[in-house]
Amino acid sequence: MKIGRNPRDFDKTMSVKFGARIYKDDAATTFDAVPETSDTIKKDALPAFVAAVATPAAVAVPDGAASELTALALATCVLLFSVLF
Repeated sequence: MKIGRNPRDFDKTMSVKFGARIYKDDAATTFDAVPETSDTIKKDALPAFVAAVATPAAVAVPDGAASELTALALATCVLLFSVLF
């Protein structure tokens, strides 16, 4: 279903009548009648709407503790090298 559409308003057949009265002015009590016309309007059912199934994207998994430990060891070596030399 799309937003703003009520499915109960569709798949219906409606009979509509049109007609009119024409008065000469605001104070007139007699009128000329326009012949009444009737027609039938069919509102078809909405097409089926199937939502696409969302598949979760692959989650990037971090390398883990081994890469963190390697980075820490390298940073420690660089720090010691810069302090001692």
